[in-house]
Amino acid sequence: MLAAALTAAVAVTFAMSAAAKLADPGAFRRSLPATLGVAPLRANRLAPAVVAAELAVLPPLVLGAWWVPAALLGFASAAALLIAFTAALLSMIRRGVTEPCHCFGAQDSPPGRLDLVRNGLLAGFAVAGLVVAAVAGPVVGSSAVEVGGGALLGAAAALLVVRLDDLRWMVGPVLPGLG
Repeated sequence: MLAAALTAAVAVTFAMSAAAKLADPGAFRRSLPATLGVAPLRANRLAPAVVAAELAVLPPLVLGAWWVPAALLGFASAAALLIAFTAALLSMIRRGVTEPCHCFGAQDSPPGRLDLVRNGLLAGFAVAGLVVAAVAGPVVGSSAVEVGGGALLGAAAALLVVRLDDLRWMVGPVLPGLG
């Protein structure tokens, strides 16, 4: 169940991120000069490369249900991307960027500490998935209830973590300073 949950959490995260960028590719591309400080021409090349990298994580994660080396590649790739994305977020925060990053689609708020928390949780899912895949082996062989339940749990966890910024108003007074 844990392997299925972690696989679903990471896969749903990257699918949501890529889908949001593909739904409005111009918004992400246009945000890159202000958020990362890259030239517009470089942003034109970087934006589709980021989407391609996010989508490239998905096949190994799916194949990893049957073949452990694919799962290891998928989780390691996801962790590496999340580390790179977190480094970019940290740079934006340190530079005082006020432009929303459009990492998961339309956002009104600039990058903040809550985004770092989100990425830390997502990287934790990827690293945990790497460990579980290495220790427990493939998901196939588990009961359908375990796999299905784990996948639903992982998808729900991904939705909650990815949408932390949207949920901030609910927990704002409880988590001061995470804006």
